[in-house]
Amino acid sequence: MCRRAATRVPAMVQPNYIGGEWRHASEVIANINPSNTNDIVASYAQASLADVQQAIDAAATAFLAWSRSSPIRHIA
Repeated sequence: MCRRAATRVPAMVQPNYIGGEWRHASEVIANINPSNTNDIVASYAQASLADVQQAIDAAATAFLAWSRSSPIRHIA
């Protein structure tokens, strides 16, 4: 995909939420408006491979506790 210079750059890069913490990254991905490819809607932190592994580990840990809880708690 060809990326053109943006007409608007969001003031803040949205970080990743991993294991209950907001994490920033050195790389950023732009979310470009498909109807106006000169418009950047938002910018997001690009997770590293280590971030991805930590997110997988955090999800697996959270799933263990979630799966042992009651269905009533799941909908709360």
